Amino acid sequence: QIEIQKARSGFPAFLDGLALSLEAGQSFAQAFAEASQRGFRSDPAPWRKRLVEFAAEIRSGVARSEAARRLQQRIPVNVVDQFTALVTAAESSGLSMARVLRAQSSQARRQFQLEIEERAMKAPVKLMGPLVMCIFPCTFVILLAPLAVRLSESLGVGA
Repeated sequence: QIEIQKARSGFPAFLDGLALSLEAGQSFAQAFAEASQRGFRSDPAPWRKRLVEFAAEIRSGVARSEAARRLQQRIPVNVVDQFTALVTAAESSGLSMARVLRAQSSQARRQFQLEIEERAMKAPVKLMGPLVMCIFPCTFVILLAPLAVRLSESLGVGA
């Protein structure tokens, strides 16, 4: 789960690096190899090997669509699924790969931010149980204990 989270957070930066290399004039295989060597911004270790394998497959002559399908199986993350679909579509339609990657990078960032916001909205609801069970009773004891002592003294129960 943590590795998937790291892939989601780091993949947009990887796509930006790939698009930048393509815009600089490198071939897709060279650009992908360059970007995969740099890895993700957040902890590249789990995904670098899989990206390097993808780059090696492309260099060895495997069709991009087939290599992308294999990458999709190796990294089961929604962002990678979208990446492979866009690479295949851009290759078949002749679109500028760099533009497609930039667009997907910004969309992946927005999607990741929405997921973070959604989790942030759920946090107060999840905190309600511990608040009600632990903190509120302690607060009531601290606030009501002096009142109970004074009330018992004034009624003469304690004397």
